[in-house]
Amino acid sequence: MDFDFTSAIILVVVGIVSGTWGALIGAGGGFIIVPLLLIFFHNQNPAVPVSTITAISLAAVCINGISSCIGYLRLKRIDFKLGLIFLLASIPSAIAGAIFVNKIDNQFFQFFFGGILIAVALYLIFKPKINKEKPITKKTGLKSKIIDSKGTIFTYTTNLKIGSPIIFSFGFLSGMLGIGGGIFNVPIFVILLGIPMVIATATSMFILVGTSLVANITNLLQGDLSGYYLIAVSICIGSFIGGQIGTKLAKRINSVWIGRGLSFTLILVGIRLITANIINF
Repeated sequence: MDFDFTSAIILVVVGIVSGTWGALIGAGGGFIIVPLLLIFFHNQNPAVPVSTITAISLAAVCINGISSCIGYLRLKRIDFKLGLIFLLASIPSAIAGAIFVNKIDNQFFQFFFGGILIAVALYLIFKPKINKEKPITKKTGLKSKIIDSKGTIFTYTTNLKIGSPIIFSFGFLSGMLGIGGGIFNVPIFVILLGIPMVIATATSMFILVGTSLVANITNLLQGDLSGYYLIAVSICIGSFIGGQIGTKLAKRINSVWIGRGLSFTLILVGIRLITANIINF
């Protein structure tokens, strides 16, 4: 495809928007980047393999995760102990997912990813309200106590026997889909494991850096980014900027409501991907 100054600016803007949303809800922005690239490449060059699209997205997700972690470190909201445990659980499956995507047909990938987006959107719309001031606690599991930069104390207990296998499973999807896993991790952390929302978001970004990094190394070894480095760099620049913006907004905006507003866009994009090969848009 042709790459010029205008294309670079557009891709930087895509990175900023996706990175900002991703940092706010702990998802890294890959769930925005991948469908946009799928639509873009479908119009420009349908022969581009999905492995290249997911590789570009994972590069941006990793940079966004690093940028977001810098911000969340200032807010003191990352649970490093829990994050390292779940990171080790998800790395092997993330590598497997990055390898497996090379064997997937483009049309199937669009259908599958479109369905994932719609499912995530429905979760964002219908999930229960989360009380951030009174986190859920359990009697058994890994006990955590986090005091953030505002002096707010979060105490909770995480059942690793339940969490680790689930995080391992979703690590495969994150590597395969090119979205880093945050879009799956945050709902699991909050709804199933009872981790406070603000801690779940920040810790998800920490895990996302590790899983996307190993998936990126796998992609580079497979040559998935060959010929598309300028596209990846342009989106990465925007993703880093977006990570800084998102973490600053996180101090002022309720990310739950932002996620719900974004969900309607995800539904539209998901439908667009599913129907792309049926109806000529």
